Amino acid sequence: MFDVMLTDYWRGYQRLRQALHDVIWNQWRHMAAQCQLGTKVWDALLSGRVSVDKAEPAAPPGPEVPGTLEEETRQRLSKGLAPPREIYDVRNRERIDWSKVPDWARAPDPEVFEGCAHEG
Repeated sequence: MFDVMLTDYWRGYQRLRQALHDVIWNQWRHMAAQCQLGTKVWDALLSGRVSVDKAEPAAPPGPEVPGTLEEETRQRLSKGLAPPREIYDVRNRERIDWSKVPDWARAPDPEVFEGCAHEG
């Protein structure tokens, strides 16, 4: 039996080497994939447009710059986007016609928070 262990050590060594190689190689592949993803995300964020696998780059945003908070709110709501967060500020609540704002975007009733430190 001792002879079998001495003569068969090379096959055990090869299996151990292959298992260790697979573990290290798979970790390296996962790390490289994460690095590539991070690089693509940073490139997209810094360039201002998103392109996927050498496809046509997204067009830069148009020149429409809303003049007032009311106009910006109206434009965003007409596109189905969330309104700007400035409309929920207590100082700006009276500037918005809340009857034209969808229910999901309406501010809570300010009287609910009257007299406490927390503003709606």
